[in-house]
Amino acid sequence: MKTISTILVLQFAFSSIYSQTESRPIYNTGEGFFVKSGKIFDANGIEFTPYGTNSVHIWLNEVASKNALQNEISKTRMNTVRLVTAGESWTWNNQSDTPAKKKVLAESAINSFLIPMLELHDGTCLYEIDRSASDGKMGLKQIVDHWLLPENIAMLNDLEEYLMLNIANEWGPDYNATNKTDYLTGYKDAITRLRNAGIENLLVIDAGGCGQDPNTLLNYADQLLAHDPQHNIVVSIHLYGLWRTKNKTFTNWTPPYVVEDIIPQLAALETPVIVGEFGWTGAGTSINFDPKILIQTCFENQLGWLFWAWYSNDNEPFFNTTTRPDLKYTSYQELSEAGKFLVGDIAYGSNFISKRATVFPEYVTAIEMSEPKIQLQPIPTSGMLLLSGEGIHNNYYEVLDTTGRICRRGVIATNEINISDLASGLYFLKILIDQKYELLKIIKSGR
Repeated sequence: MKTISTILVLQFAFSSIYSQTESRPIYNTGEGFFVKSGKIFDANGIEFTPYGTNSVHIWLNEVASKNALQNEISKTRMNTVRLVTAGESWTWNNQSDTPAKKKVLAESAINSFLIPMLELHDGTCLYEIDRSASDGKMGLKQIVDHWLLPENIAMLNDLEEYLMLNIANEWGPDYNATNKTDYLTGYKDAITRLRNAGIENLLVIDAGGCGQDPNTLLNYADQLLAHDPQHNIVVSIHLYGLWRTKNKTFTNWTPPYVVEDIIPQLAALETPVIVGEFGWTGAGTSINFDPKILIQTCFENQLGWLFWAWYSNDNEPFFNTTTRPDLKYTSYQELSEAGKFLVGDIAYGSNFISKRATVFPEYVTAIEMSEPKIQLQPIPTSGMLLLSGEGIHNNYYEVLDTTGRICRRGVIATNEINISDLASGLYFLKILIDQKYELLKIIKSGR
């Protein structure tokens, strides 16, 4: 049951958020996400930073992957999901290779309050602009042909308020290629064709060199943004074996892509940048960077990230967010090492920094309450709150004041939360229980 106090908190939070609304630029005639001053804004003009994961729909079990998209990923409070889909060339399975199937996936994400970023995997690590579809591969021209199918245009138009279009996964010249101008000319043509067809969605463009070459973005991203009549481009860098952090040494094949040096350079572009894929460390991976330093560096430079993946393969724990082969997530302990940090870290985890896009009507009312499953005592309290109830440990909590400001947050390790340092007054305790929020009133008495 929602209380009057709950409504007050939500109304304060709502007014605080919407006081920062940004107007849509006159050159942008779309109705969805837009880019301005190097930042991403949702359809309501509220700044949006993507935090999420990749949902693989081209080689995983169809039932499990769809259930993860519909029911599991959103439990992490991530706000974006990159939908890894197939085109005409794909031969592994056919769960995502038609416009109708892509629309089902995109709508499933939207129904789960996740922003879908729809991509096509057929261009992975290719550099040809024109290459006929076969054996899971096709050129950038053919990938754009796929997006220009009438059913895809209709889907992109219908879902424009929510949907980002990641044109091609990791297409572009190899990182050590001497001539990379095909990247610029190829994507200029792709942008022109998509815009001429009436597609006004925010476009996401991966770096070349299997997505890992920052030079393709440093050299060409702002030119692509200027070329787009909508000026509505975001570029995406992927981090795997070609990157390191300063606390690591180079291998004999790793080029000098240093996280702490290059991420700030990318962040300085006029074009917004996200980290669209990255993995974790562990036996069997070639990753030569500290992923926690990467996440911290992204946060400091206001870059969003999308982890690879919610689940990739049974033998790739360093690429999985959940440890369950059925792709489910029912408790914090079922998350992988990567998942526990990406979801639960107090400073950088999605449970604490991710904000849902305001295009979802439940943005403000998402913490509506049913009957509480936990109890607090004593009320009022001068400092120590005692919690009782089943299943409270290892859950996330926040203490809010009456303006919606977060005064304290963390993970419940014991049955006590100390608020002795807070000033006297009315507060609210927000706790995630069984993937739903409970909001309880606290009265803090004098010290």
